[in-house]
Amino acid sequence: MHTILLYPNGRRADGIILSASYDLMRVVLKRSADTVELRRVGGVWTSEDGSRIEFEMLAIAGINGFHDAKPLTFTAGSQSACPC
Repeated sequence: MHTILLYPNGRRADGIILSASYDLMRVVLKRSADTVELRRVGGVWTSEDGSRIEFEMLAIAGINGFHDAKPLTFTAGSQSACPC
């Protein structure tokens, strides 16, 4: 699943989510060979150095939070999303 991470200093980073659970996420960032581990602490996602991370773009479908999260897939010309 593709995401855009927003850092406190305004930097944006494109990434691919490799794995995700309720409170842990591993993301590989564009132009980086290493993965980033994000943790949710007190309802806030944080980076490995403790910086608050926001998701500028994260497309998921699920009504019970991350436990039932599924990516949304859009096709050209389609107005609806397909939970895959």
